[in-house]
Amino acid sequence: MISPEKGHKLRHTLKLIAGSARYARSANATPVNKSDDRFYSHAIRQRLEPEVLADAISDVLGVSERYGDEPSGTRAVTLVNPKTPSLSLDILGRCGRDESCESSAAPGGLPQKLHLFNGPLINARIGVPGSRLSRLVAAGTSPAEIVNQFYLVALSRHPTARETQHWKKKTGRHHHRRGETGIPRGLRMGSVDLPGIRHEPLVSHQAPNSASAETVAARSGDRRP
Repeated sequence: MISPEKGHKLRHTLKLIAGSARYARSANATPVNKSDDRFYSHAIRQRLEPEVLADAISDVLGVSERYGDEPSGTRAVTLVNPKTPSLSLDILGRCGRDESCESSAAPGGLPQKLHLFNGPLINARIGVPGSRLSRLVAAGTSPAEIVNQFYLVALSRHPTARETQHWKKKTGRHHHRRGETGIPRGLRMGSVDLPGIRHEPLVSHQAPNSASAETVAARSGDRRP
């Protein structure tokens, strides 16, 4: 979008979109549109592609994944060689280029679920020095605020009252550090729901398949007007 005052500035465009009435409409399904699966009248859940999911997990945990001989900090979405060694990407279902890539984001079955529950993709990096959790604990952050921080970075929202109560019991039942390591493991980047708890958006003013308006504005370097 171009304007005489702003010129070719993406930041201005993102701010305009994030503050618009259309962007602020509810992403939740209603009785009228709940059967819609193609016209985006509400948010349609869909799996992230393996490379995108791997990078998202790294961002949430605050620790980069290593891919073969690639430099530390390399993002999965930038890998050129589809054969770059990575057990995590294989488990998440990356396309090997020897078959149709249309199914690369399909569910990986039991191995993928076990990998997300108890594999090194998440567990090996949760509490290592320099991870997001380690920094929060070292700063003396309360368990409640740690939960809040992980929800914001993983799901772009605050936990609901029910989820807050769940984590209050969870972190209070175990040792201080041990209980907190279950937070990112339990969230699993929003890919698996907590027992009996669905990760629904706290604020319904959200466009389909988009982050919150505050998130978009913040990433563009501006705040909403």
